[in-house]
Amino acid sequence: MNSCFIFYFSGTGNTEFIAKKFQEYLRTKNYAVALQAIDLVRNPQNLDGYSLIGIGFPIYAWNLPINVRRLINKLPKIINKDAFIFVTMGGPTSLGALGITADLLKKKGFKILSAVGFEMPSNDNILFDTDDPYSERSKQLRQAAVERVKKIVDVIQSGKGKIHGNSIFMKFLSWLTGFWINKIYRPYFHYHKFYVDEKCLPECRMCEEFCPVNNIKKVDIQKVIFDRTCILCARCINCCPVQAIQYGKSQKKQRFKDPGYQPPILR
Repeated sequence: MNSCFIFYFSGTGNTEFIAKKFQEYLRTKNYAVALQAIDLVRNPQNLDGYSLIGIGFPIYAWNLPINVRRLINKLPKIINKDAFIFVTMGGPTSLGALGITADLLKKKGFKILSAVGFEMPSNDNILFDTDDPYSERSKQLRQAAVERVKKIVDVIQSGKGKIHGNSIFMKFLSWLTGFWINKIYRPYFHYHKFYVDEKCLPECRMCEEFCPVNNIKKVDIQKVIFDRTCILCARCINCCPVQAIQYGKSQKKQRFKDPGYQPPILR
């Protein structure tokens, strides 16, 4: 039996949904498949026992999240191990995010069999508006993603997949947007727009416990500090059980959490 290990990061459930579908359909092809949320990985385990590695994540500003890049940097160097990449996105294109990620993995010795994006319901109520997770559009996007996963599993087996967004131009565009979001907007113009309103529960610390980069500290009953290391995953604002976390004028915005998703408790 072949074996596969899938690392994934999911802010509000879209990528976890896709990761579980890959697990489901790879099992029908006689693979033993293990899933691991990147949030819970401290030091990546030895991957010698796996014939196939998957890495999945949402894209932010058409680039990979900082915590995903850190995981890739920690991966051991390997000789020609098969791998595939999948990203989730709130629109039709990932620009060069897949190409950038493929280049990082190739430097580690991975052979990329497939690198594809899945358009999923938007969870971005920080800069835009989210989709209703129970809307007909969200259901249609999930169903289309399931059908695509089936096809990609066949492509992975054939070894004839492609890396989408692998041109120098597309990767340069993603580098530009990544530079803007990570080096300018995120550390200087972003973090101070978060706050909690009067709905904040006195004893609740969920946002602090499930933030993937330990960016949130609750210091008093209704005082929460949001630091500069936020990666824009929108987990806190979307998964707060009473919708007490706000960003700018977000009070009237829809929240998005994939049905059935529960963020991992990290601390």
